[in-house]
Amino acid sequence: MVIKSRYPELNLSSVDIYTFLFKRKDRKFPDEHPIFRDGPTNKTYTFGELRQLAEIFGKGLRSQYDWQKGDVLAISSASDIDMPPLRDSGAKAIITHYSNIEAVRKACSAVGIPEDHIIILGHGKDPTGRFKHWTNVRNLANTARFVARKIDPRKDAAFLVYSSGTTGKPKGVKLSHYNITSNILQLQAAENYNLT
Repeated sequence: MVIKSRYPELNLSSVDIYTFLFKRKDRKFPDEHPIFRDGPTNKTYTFGELRQLAEIFGKGLRSQYDWQKGDVLAISSASDIDMPPLRDSGAKAIITHYSNIEAVRKACSAVGIPEDHIIILGHGKDPTGRFKHWTNVRNLANTARFVARKIDPRKDAAFLVYSSGTTGKPKGVKLSHYNITSNILQLQAAENYNLT
C-alpha cells in the first residue's frame, strides 16, 4: 500500500547553499528585512547585510588563507571544544570566541593548525592583536579575481557534522549542499506556519 503525504510534492533545488539562501527568486521580503537579532544587545543583521558579510568573509578567507574548494573551517563555541573532530576534520582554520582562546590554542597546537589561523567570533576581540576578528578577515580590494567556485550541490560537502561518539570515537558525516537545501524545503513544507 502506497502512503501519500498530506503535503504537496516538493521541487528540490539542486543548488549550493549560498545560491539557495541569497539568490532565490521567491524571497518575499526586501534586503532591509532583519534576519538575525541578538536578544541581549538587540543588534540585528538584515538580509542584505548578511549576504554582503558572507561574501566579503569568503573572499577574505581566499585572499588571506589561500582557501581552496574542500578546505574545512572549524567552529568552536565558547562552551565546547572537541579535539578529536578537529584533528579528524582536517580543518585549515578555526573560529572561536575569545573567551575560549586558550582551549582552542591548545587544540590547534595538538593538531598542527597555526595560531594565525585562529579567528575570533563575537563582540570580544583579542587585546593583543595576535588573533584576527572575523570582521578583519576580508578582502575589499581585488575582489574581482575571486569568482564563485563551481559547486556540485549533490556531491560537494557543505557541512561536516560529528556524532557524539556514543559507540566509540566521534564520527564525521559529510552533508552536501543538496542535503541541506532539501531538508530546509522539507521543513518549510511541514512547519510553514512556524517559519516566516
